[in-house]
Amino acid sequence: MPNILSLSLSSNNFTSLPPGILRLKNLQQLQLFGNNLISTPSFFSILSSFTNIQILHLSKTLITSLFLVDPLLNSSLQLTGLHLTECQLPSIQEEDIKLLSKQTKLEILDLSKNKIDYIPVNWSDLPASIKILNLSSNFLTSVQFMFFSDVKLKVIDISKNKLRVIGNLLESGRADSVNVSFNNIIEVCGVNYGRNINNLNLSHNMVEITEQSVASLSSLHSIDLGGNLFHCQVCNITILQKWVSGQHNMIKALNGTGDLFCFPKHSNLRVADVKQEECKTILYSRNPEWARVFQVSLVLSLIFLMAVLLRGYKFETCYLMRLWQNRTNKTRRISQTYEYDAFICYSNADREWVIYELMEKLEGAPHNYRICDHERDFILGSFISQNIVQSMHRSRHILFVLSETFFNSQWCLWELEMARHREFEGGGSSPILIQLTPVDQLHLSDNIEVLLDSCKSLHSPNESFLLGKVSEHAGKKV
Repeated sequence: MPNILSLSLSSNNFTSLPPGILRLKNLQQLQLFGNNLISTPSFFSILSSFTNIQILHLSKTLITSLFLVDPLLNSSLQLTGLHLTECQLPSIQEEDIKLLSKQTKLEILDLSKNKIDYIPVNWSDLPASIKILNLSSNFLTSVQFMFFSDVKLKVIDISKNKLRVIGNLLESGRADSVNVSFNNIIEVCGVNYGRNINNLNLSHNMVEITEQSVASLSSLHSIDLGGNLFHCQVCNITILQKWVSGQHNMIKALNGTGDLFCFPKHSNLRVADVKQEECKTILYSRNPEWARVFQVSLVLSLIFLMAVLLRGYKFETCYLMRLWQNRTNKTRRISQTYEYDAFICYSNADREWVIYELMEKLEGAPHNYRICDHERDFILGSFISQNIVQSMHRSRHILFVLSETFFNSQWCLWELEMARHREFEGGGSSPILIQLTPVDQLHLSDNIEVLLDSCKSLHSPNESFLLGKVSEHAGKKV
């Protein structure tokens, strides 16, 4: 047992290291990914006691910062491979890279499939022994590396991130291969990429080839452009065609297994087959993402405009909605029964007279009418407009207490319109209009004037006389 060199304890749901593992002093490779290990400093201190370990897999272990790994990285342990895949790392800071400086034999650093949305430019503290840096499947939107000048990496993998533009990827140091496939790269900035990079994988992006990008990329040993859909208009397609024909051995498509195609994908039109006189007739969208942005903006603008109109004409909107509902309802029976004798509509300024004079007389002996009042009888939680319409339908009469303040209230005017429509639909008797104070009809609309002339209108300077007349017109109680 002590002579075991490689041990895999993956996917065992361990919450801590098994006690017997400490006896494996010659262990060189340990795989712990897929457990429920708690990443505390004491946990990494235990790992540092394995002085011969070279490759350590801690993938799928919750490590929110490389500082948690500090006891391990600052020990006498000399790792050649450190794998921290799917550890929920949110970012990499310069301080994190400095922690790796003592690992002078480190060749592989795997930080893929985390949640990294930021990395620093300065990576000069990374050991010169580093060969593979894997940052794929993260959330990076921009990258630029400055390594120690003697660093010569084999692979830098930044695929499956959120890059849109690539500039000077390597400010110092060299890399044999850089993988930026499966991003959203549209633009390649004017940088001499061949100065620090031999092979660049730009496959499965949205790269637009221009004279500037050709000048930047031509110094590479090889470039993979497969999986990009090129806009085959005259101004750009001829540039790409000439570049491909002149650098046939350098430009690849999916590592030499495919061809370069035009947009849209379903056209199956190869770049090499496009003739100059045919380019103008090819349908394409230069920037489909901008088209989507425009469509979303248009929809949001229409929604905003509708909201403004509905707010400005809310009473008219309510009226039309109720009008449509009433027309779609079944015709009411003539022998309809009512819950209330009358529903009273009035302005808040006339509230005291309505409640303490009019309602007390109508609800008291000898009449004992059942009156619907909005303050007392409206259903809580329902819309005001819905309460008004339902109260009108449940009442045999509708009483309006008219005054100057009544005609200054939009709700009062809306109630008047709904009562008028109720009469047209045959849903009840004509409204009873009680003119409490004189009203200047010069400021009233034509519709309201017609309504005032056609309905029972009671007015008198004597309020007691008014109360008596209301009782006469209300008739028998329900």
